[in-house]
Amino acid sequence: MTPSDSPALDEIQRAASKLIKPVTDVLGGNPWPRRLIHACNAAYMIEDRRLASDLPLLQEAGLQKGTRPLVFVSGIHDVHAGFVYRTDDGGIVVTFRGTLPPQDMIFWRWAADWLHDAQTVPMPWTVGDRAYGQVATAFGVAVTSLATDLLETLETLNAGSASAIRITGHSKGGAMACLGASLIKAQYPDNRIEVCSFAAPMTADEDFIACYEADGLMETTTRFQNALDPVPYMPGGPELRALLDGDRRLDEVKKLMLVEDALKALPVWPYRHFGRLHFLHETDGRIQDDDEAETSAWDAIIEAVVKMRFREMIDAHSGAQRYLSALCPGDAEDGA
Repeated sequence: MTPSDSPALDEIQRAASKLIKPVTDVLGGNPWPRRLIHACNAAYMIEDRRLASDLPLLQEAGLQKGTRPLVFVSGIHDVHAGFVYRTDDGGIVVTFRGTLPPQDMIFWRWAADWLHDAQTVPMPWTVGDRAYGQVATAFGVAVTSLATDLLETLETLNAGSASAIRITGHSKGGAMACLGASLIKAQYPDNRIEVCSFAAPMTADEDFIACYEADGLMETTTRFQNALDPVPYMPGGPELRALLDGDRRLDEVKKLMLVEDALKALPVWPYRHFGRLHFLHETDGRIQDDDEAETSAWDAIIEAVVKMRFREMIDAHSGAQRYLSALCPGDAEDGA
């Protein structure tokens, strides 16, 4: 920043630079969140169990030249999917696809995926013979159905020699990334495992989180949440119930929308947030990752609900728009 002839102007500029930090400053110069959001968006382009290696998104995602992504799928209409690829720094990326968007050309495939996500009851999670807490059935079943192919694919790529194994996903894929990480850590205990999710819903209970932390995964897990995106608060848990019951700003909205009784009747699932939050502010481009990020994220949701910005809340979940534009300004596109 070039000093001016005005001390007052210089002070304003210094304050502004602290308030609106470049993405690379907030992320410590780490290029991988930018690369991984491209990988997440590429996952929505899996068709007929294939993903073209010449996709520009994959080049942006750090695909090693001369290699191709390896796709794994399962479920009716192949609704659960992802891919693995080698990166230009000697690492490996595992990407889980999120829930198919309404724009998907095959209606029944889209419907099957959304109906699957409705399975929010808890199921036990195990890693080998080890009890690992409880997870939402939708995500647990999805990862379990992919696990054999995923782990075999990693063996094919000699993942044990990778400089790092990075696991990512958007939306449903973000929830699956955390569950997948627990399995991959068991297979590759000496490798560095990093998890980076975007718009991930609540996934697991306290017992899972304790096991996850004991395995050393918590310190390398980050999650990105866009202002106005409601999905990270689904399907809910004790934290959400406390916020809904205790935040007086919602009282008038509840009465106006006649949902007070419905909200009280909602089941309280045991799921909780975990991992370091990076909150994407709506107006000034900031990525906040301090101790107040959780509060800022909730305040943004409350403000959107009070102002009934429901269309914008739906749009805020798109990986190919707001999440991409926040990390890679100018690159947003139409998509999931």
